[in-house]
Amino acid sequence: MNGVEKYYRLVSDLIEYHEFYERVQEKIHWSEGLIEEDTAARLVAAELGRKEMRIKEIGSLLNGESALIEGRIENIGSVKEFTTRSGKKGKVQNIVISDDTGSCRMVLWNRDTSIAKKMRLGMGIRVVNGKVKVSNYGTEVSVGKFSSVWLELEGEFFQVK
Repeated sequence: MNGVEKYYRLVSDLIEYHEFYERVQEKIHWSEGLIEEDTAARLVAAELGRKEMRIKEIGSLLNGESALIEGRIENIGSVKEFTTRSGKKGKVQNIVISDDTGSCRMVLWNRDTSIAKKMRLGMGIRVVNGKVKVSNYGTEVSVGKFSSVWLELEGEFFQVK
């Protein structure tokens, strides 16, 4: 995988590949060739709000951070429906993910609960830009508007929409 593809994976839920690649080429042209394609792709991803993130071990997640985690699906909870105090209806679903350092709950809200229909126990999973919350109940990673979920099939990760 080249640098452009690597950084495109961080923003693939926000922009089509051809548009991303065009922006990368514009950066190179703007710099008069001083930056390479890999650097230009990193800059475009950062402009779209997605900085390169390192995969964090689940056991080292910190409260309040946004993180990229990878692990295996250990448990797929059922969808629970609820009504807020203001009368709005919603749905929530918890998935337990683990790696060699620990486990956490991944929380899916409302429309995102449909993602779980594609999951299987033991399947590899990657959560990009998940919001971490650590409390007395353990560590949880919420999937939100700026997050993406990737599932592993035959050794390669694919984004779930």
